[in-house]
Amino acid sequence: MFQIYGENQEQAIAFFKEGASSDWNLPIQEIYINTGVAFDFSEERIQSTARAILDLINELK
Repeated sequence: MFQIYGENQEQAIAFFKEGASSDWNLPIQEIYINTGVAFDFSEERIQSTARAILDLINELK
């Protein structure tokens, strides 16, 4: 969601609203899909997210 927001704020907000309004009885993977986020905690995904956060920190310096 953080990375989506950095690329397209309106889309990220729409995804957030969709996920937040999802039926909480749905499987967590489906709620993630509704928010536009992959239910993926692989090393590659974590590294990608960490790089995006570090890039943002460096921009703010």
